[in-house]
Amino acid sequence: IRAAPLFDREGNLWVPTHHQGLHRFAKAQTLITLQRDHAPDSMTRKDGLTSDLINAVIEDNEGSIWVGTEEGVDRLREAALVREPALGKPARFGDKLLAARDGSVYIAQADTVFRVPASGKPEPVVRGLVEPEALCEAEDGALWIALRDHILVWSPAGERRIPRPDRHARHNIVYDCAIDPRGRYWMSAAGGGVHRYANGRW
Repeated sequence: IRAAPLFDREGNLWVPTHHQGLHRFAKAQTLITLQRDHAPDSMTRKDGLTSDLINAVIEDNEGSIWVGTEEGVDRLREAALVREPALGKPARFGDKLLAARDGSVYIAQADTVFRVPASGKPEPVVRGLVEPEALCEAEDGALWIALRDHILVWSPAGERRIPRPDRHARHNIVYDCAIDPRGRYWMSAAGGGVHRYANGRW
């Protein structure tokens, strides 16, 4: 334990730790002792805390929990958020998101693209990737996934690869992409400018 634990107004016990983030024992104030099988909810850097080393934890008048860490301050509030264990390998520069026409959401992590239905769990649809850089959806529902040296065009029916024109450039991270009403693919890349792919040619 790094600092003084906190009982909040709902009787939950918050325990700051030295290198294991923040632990929350639900309704612990109603227990005489904490049993071994009374496992806490744990929050770490992986879950969004600025650090796993916690220096202080307090509750404000609105019921928000403030957490002082070695690298910043985090505020925790009641929200309709759910932790999803399947999404455990974030991309190096942040996950890429795409809102699809059918209401689902695509999430590109370090090596996998997931599809999340409007009311469901993440489903891996493309595996074995290396740091996807951008996601776009074509009119036919195909995903265009920008990778380090090529564009992967994926659909349930199959996939194809399009070599990138800037694949030999030193700085060519794709910042974003778009597909216009005529079906032409556009991408902006650091150091490489803006590229357009149409009729099989860049």
